[in-house]
Amino acid sequence: MGELAVGDLLGMQPNYSYHKNGIPYDFMIPCLNGLTRTIDVKASRTSRIYIQCINGEGKHLSLKCDAYWGVKLLRDDRENQIAEVEIHGLVSRENVLKYKQRQSPKSRAKHWNYEIPFVCLDFIPFEERLEKLIQTGQI
Repeated sequence: MGELAVGDLLGMQPNYSYHKNGIPYDFMIPCLNGLTRTIDVKASRTSRIYIQCINGEGKHLSLKCDAYWGVKLLRDDRENQIAEVEIHGLVSRENVLKYKQRQSPKSRAKHWNYEIPFVCLDFIPFEERLEKLIQTGQI
């Protein structure tokens, strides 16, 4: 749901192509300097996003995107096919590494996540953020 909302803002379709181990990004943004930047949308029902850093076998995972966009799922009525989301800010790959790694909040899960509260995401207005990204390639 979050990917569709962000896609509407970007005027782009999320990447729904299939690969054996998944696609690490939802959007690839071309920049004027020839670079491309990848963004993964992280939707959550809580007040934070979770980015996996250690899998269930204990293997450390590298961050594969340039930035992560936090989206809060406010309502998900599957029967009537209605969803409501609140789009929050971005966090760059470099800034993700500043957050503590914690075991998944799901009681049986063995993987670990970076937990990033929505209040810590960068809230630069969307148009300004996108313009800077396209012009300079900087997140």
